[in-house]
Amino acid sequence: MRKSTFKGFAIATLLLMIPIILMMVAALFTHLQSGEKWSGSRYGSTAAQFVAEAGAQHAVQELRVAPDWVAGFTDQTMASGKGVYNVVFNQTKSSFEPHHSVNNFDGEHADSPLGPGTVPNGAALIAVEGKVGAHGKLVYFLVGTGDDMIRVEQAILTSGKIQMEGETKLTAVESIAEKGSLDAIVHSNENSSGSGLVSWQPGTDGGNLLVEGEVKSSGSSSSAIDLNGYSPTNGETTNAAQETIPPAGIETKVFAKRGATVFTGGNNVPSGDNYYDATSSPLVVTGDLVLNGDLYVEGALQVNGSITGNGSVYVSGETTFSGDSKIDADDKVALYSHGSVSLTGFDGDKYLDGIAAGDSTFAGWLSDSRWALQDIQTKMLSGNWSGYDRSPVDDTLSVLAPFWSPSDRNSLISGRNGATLVQMKEHIQGLAAGPSRDFMMEKLQMTADLCSQNGNVLGLPDTVSRDNFNNNGNIAGIIDAANDLNDPALQLAAFNTVRQINYDKIGSSYFQGLIYTNGGFYADNQVTVLGAVVVNDDGTQSPFTAPSGDTVNPGDLILMGGSNITYVKDFFFGPNAGGTPGPRRVLLHLGNG
Repeated sequence: MRKSTFKGFAIATLLLMIPIILMMVAALFTHLQSGEKWSGSRYGSTAAQFVAEAGAQHAVQELRVAPDWVAGFTDQTMASGKGVYNVVFNQTKSSFEPHHSVNNFDGEHADSPLGPGTVPNGAALIAVEGKVGAHGKLVYFLVGTGDDMIRVEQAILTSGKIQMEGETKLTAVESIAEKGSLDAIVHSNENSSGSGLVSWQPGTDGGNLLVEGEVKSSGSSSSAIDLNGYSPTNGETTNAAQETIPPAGIETKVFAKRGATVFTGGNNVPSGDNYYDATSSPLVVTGDLVLNGDLYVEGALQVNGSITGNGSVYVSGETTFSGDSKIDADDKVALYSHGSVSLTGFDGDKYLDGIAAGDSTFAGWLSDSRWALQDIQTKMLSGNWSGYDRSPVDDTLSVLAPFWSPSDRNSLISGRNGATLVQMKEHIQGLAAGPSRDFMMEKLQMTADLCSQNGNVLGLPDTVSRDNFNNNGNIAGIIDAANDLNDPALQLAAFNTVRQINYDKIGSSYFQGLIYTNGGFYADNQVTVLGAVVVNDDGTQSPFTAPSGDTVNPGDLILMGGSNITYVKDFFFGPNAGGTPGPRRVLLHLGNG
């Protein structure tokens, strides 16, 4: 009887408990589904971490599409529906809270919740709040391209002295396309007590200085800056704090690329990484070096033309090149030279000599053209004008330009080539296209027209040629006209025109991008750098002698002969800054908030 009573009691109790158990199980499943069971547990923390990392990758995708993206996310739901994430930007440069993100791809927002100057130029600090149920996790990520571009805010930044001479302009713009004026900064880190650490003088040909911005020197002397009485628009600052110059590790990067695709020479650098061994002799490029990728040169590099395109050039030795004759907003080049850098404007003589070195026929044309240009000056100066066809002057003209007809390539002087200027132009026309080639073709044709016969070649009466010169300065055919008309005034004009002919003056030459060197930097002959120049002495280089005869010490910069620098902010902080930047990605996990 007692057993039956207990059994009945147990069954009755169980029946009473079933609804309670079912309620507890239901509550448990609800609890698990909502994520509340994970709150405060390691599982909940891990889940929130994963959600935050997913949010960071979503932010990276947005930054790849729009580098200036600051819209952020509000309770963005995961694809699985489990968890949300938030990204909130604060671009006000102040009043930061721990969950604020900062986009510094523009180079103007370095401060963040982590402190002043904690967001590198050309990067973004992404603070992501991941949430799973009641649990939240704040995680910081540094997002950038991971490229090697040194991002600077100065037109000139050196570890040594800055010496300028002659007509010099130092300016800054937002971009080549917009040309909005900014304040240029010129800064020397040389902190000695000497005078003239940053200096300018008019030079032998006179000239003026224009600095639309501020000139700064870390030198302690009040005369550390000596601009010959000139005052920059934003003034001068001496005893200024030294600016940090990031190391470029050029030699290391070059050596690391020994296994890359071998660059076989020529004018076009293919996409990707390309390596050239110049340890036994320099890499010499005749004409324009066009970058479609990156070039790593172990040794010295000499470009008798321009460096254009989009890419980076790393040189473990010295670099000399001539610049370009045009401005192209699409060109963004980064030149990193462990040795010194010389930029001297386009050197047409070197361009022609470079072609002649590998072509004996061209070498003969070039040699005879140089002889004829000198000989004709001698004959003009000695008065060998005859007033009729086939004068001694005419004979020499046939070496330079067609005589009997536009297609005539014969010389009236035995042992000399004929129409050498035209023949060189026709040969150059078959080379790789580029501004240097086009310039030389134009220069050779212009000189050939000057030396051509009026009636036989140009189809002009001598009097029309003279009138064209007197009325609008057209020099075509004036030597023949001066001879045939026996016009003393035109003869003097023709002599002075020929006397000025040379192949090495292109006017203004441009380099677009960043120039970074661990040696010294020298620019001459109307060069303009559109970008910035960084000269950082790392203790490995020796002084070098510039074409002017000046000694340039490592870390020093010299601008001469009408050379200018225009800082272009877009090259360093714009949407497509740098030479060949990689895609924007998470560079560093900075920990949890």
